[in-house]
Amino acid sequence: MNLILNKNLLYFNKIINIFDIFSVLIIIIFFSVGIYIIISYDALVWVDIITDDAYYYLGIARNMVENGISSFMPPFKTNGYQPLWLLLLTLTGFIFGTSDLSLVIQLYSLTFLFVAAFTYFSKIQYLIGFNSALSFLAFSNIICGMESVLIPTFFILFINALNWKLRGVFGSFLFLSRLDTLSIIVARDIYYFFIKKQVDLRHYLVIIPMIAVYAAINFYYFNIPVPVSGLSKSVGNHFAENFFIGGYIYLKGLIYPAEVFLIIVVILKLKKYKINELNFLSEIVIATVACFLCLLYYGTLSGWPIWAWYFWATFLINFFITLECIYLIKKLLNDNFSFFNYIYVGVLCLVIFFTLNPAITSMLSRINMAVSAANANSVEETFGSKNLELVNWIHKKQLPENTYFAMGDRAGSFGFFLGNHYRFFHTEGLVSSTEYYKAMSTDKGLDFVDHLDINYWIADRENYLVENDIIGVIEPVQGQSAHIGPYMVCFPKNSIVLDQRYLDASMSFHGNLYFQRYVFDAQQRTICPDAMNQKFLELKNRYGGVAAYSFPYSIKPNSFSYRAIEYFRSIGWIH
Repeated sequence: MNLILNKNLLYFNKIINIFDIFSVLIIIIFFSVGIYIIISYDALVWVDIITDDAYYYLGIARNMVENGISSFMPPFKTNGYQPLWLLLLTLTGFIFGTSDLSLVIQLYSLTFLFVAAFTYFSKIQYLIGFNSALSFLAFSNIICGMESVLIPTFFILFINALNWKLRGVFGSFLFLSRLDTLSIIVARDIYYFFIKKQVDLRHYLVIIPMIAVYAAINFYYFNIPVPVSGLSKSVGNHFAENFFIGGYIYLKGLIYPAEVFLIIVVILKLKKYKINELNFLSEIVIATVACFLCLLYYGTLSGWPIWAWYFWATFLINFFITLECIYLIKKLLNDNFSFFNYIYVGVLCLVIFFTLNPAITSMLSRINMAVSAANANSVEETFGSKNLELVNWIHKKQLPENTYFAMGDRAGSFGFFLGNHYRFFHTEGLVSSTEYYKAMSTDKGLDFVDHLDINYWIADRENYLVENDIIGVIEPVQGQSAHIGPYMVCFPKNSIVLDQRYLDASMSFHGNLYFQRYVFDAQQRTICPDAMNQKFLELKNRYGGVAAYSFPYSIKPNSFSYRAIEYFRSIGWIH
């Protein structure tokens, strides 16, 4: 019997080592194919290899290196970013240069450097590496070029710190990675207080001064202690109005790990194991509490949707639950021989497979992108490729330097590739100035715009407000709970200087989405008709009204979200 058990464990350890090697190869292939695409093909092919918001980081890093100014593009200074990711990109920009191609390669390489770091520390701490490597690829929204890729590495270091000083240092790195990761630190203290009956808050002696310094720097340079991007998302928000929809979307990410955890608990009960025998119960609980703390924040203080890279807490929960499955398999194989043990092992293997299978799909998709790129007709129409086409149009037209452009959502790659010879106003406010945020917060965004000498206004929507030959463009457009802040600018149809209408291939999972994308001559801006103003006010005063009208795919009739909105509106919980 012992011989069988020893053989089982021997085979298990060999399989783990093989999987670790295999996962490292996958990461190398994934990274190499991405770099090959970036180096070998026009940016039109690979512009969507990172998310559009990552280009805001690159534009600001470029200005930090070249001009020593925290600005996405002239003329506005901004602090609309998470500090550590920008600092790293600024440092690499100083070392490797600030050309468009170099900066994109730097960002892509830094992303995979932290994928490798997480895999390394996972192997050192938990003796298993493949789960971390494949988890990143399976949840690819974490490695889309945004700051969330930093969090898993610092989470492991923070949770396993040997003393309070190191815990304070790694807690500070967590905070600087994303401000909402303060929830991890608080969640850890809650867990240790209520479950472990231990209280040790000395790490705050390091963390609180770091927070104070960060806030002081922001206040000194920008007159606000926190990023303008987060503040802009809170403009016009009715307290907790976004909780029911934003919270629902955030909680959906917990459904699958909850199902897996239930399977684990059932097997524990069947085997008469104790729940406290779980190896990663503390990590799972801490990540889950952090997830709910983030839910409270985004549901009450933010009026915007939940974006993909906000799901870092869900990523951590999935990672540790999958790791728990692997450890439970090892425990079952080390237990007395039983036919049912192998049934349980088979179930857990299926769970791991379905959790990590998207990693293989993601890699194959990236390889297919490289193969099809050689075909001149392979460039798919997305808002990213349309941004590059617009940049090429501007250069071809030889528009003079300092030409002033305005654009809201989806402007990251446009502004980055356009470059600093032009001026740019971000109507969403995420990388705009403190003054614009303050104007929006007093419902005077349009007054702010009226003082700008904008030459071209770029808009990308499914629907516009239209009356006769007048098109109404609402800005900002993404807020769900935003009863003040949004405003409308109007243009005659004959002011359209470039029609970029397209069928967005990147959103095919929503069906055939047809976007009306126009470049308006902003000098021909006109007065909005009274009927259009009335319709705008109705949308503005209605939860989700502006976004749902502009992007009908976001909340479809008869969907759960739509029915939930109507229900909560009927009982007066939202407006």
